[in-house]
Amino acid sequence: MKTHVLVLACLLAMAARADVLSTGQQNVLTTVDTQATASQISAAFGSSAQVVSSLTSIVADPTQPPGSRVRAVQALVNYCTAPGGTCSADAQSALYAIVTSQAYLSARDGADLLVLRAAVEMLGSVPDVPPTLPDLVALENVLSHPSRDIRVSAARALRTLRNACAVQPLRNRFQQEPIDQVRAAISDALAQLVSDTATCPQ
Repeated sequence: MKTHVLVLACLLAMAARADVLSTGQQNVLTTVDTQATASQISAAFGSSAQVVSSLTSIVADPTQPPGSRVRAVQALVNYCTAPGGTCSADAQSALYAIVTSQAYLSARDGADLLVLRAAVEMLGSVPDVPPTLPDLVALENVLSHPSRDIRVSAARALRTLRNACAVQPLRNRFQQEPIDQVRAAISDALAQLVSDTATCPQ
């Protein structure tokens, strides 16, 4: 019964915000079971520059439903990394802006925490744009976030990015980490990174 009430509340919240987004944009950002294609995103938002601008604005808008904000993060990366996409660097910049924002890092619950987790998770989807050392450090800093889900997501993103410079920070966090779920994610990341032949530039 509680689940039905929660689902109904979410649907009503989305409907209440329908005036903010066009119908096409709503369709792109409220579908739960499927991810919008690059062509659907283009049809809803316009040119590449408009897509990046619109989606980053939705992510940052606290009046938008949490689900729409999270799916805007996902849609941005899916659009920019699709074949022929030209905005991978823009998507990565938007993700790192979230990951380094004190407003998101200080979140302990609610929509901002969900957006932070989505951004951390999606960072692993843009490995074709190698992170700079400051960006990598920013992601490593998330390893100490109070939320265990955020820490797990950070370890998985670092594994996917396959940057050898993450090995030592992961080892350091593993020594301090009290939660088995997080330790397993860190261990998995370390196993991947240590097996790679790349070294961390000094």
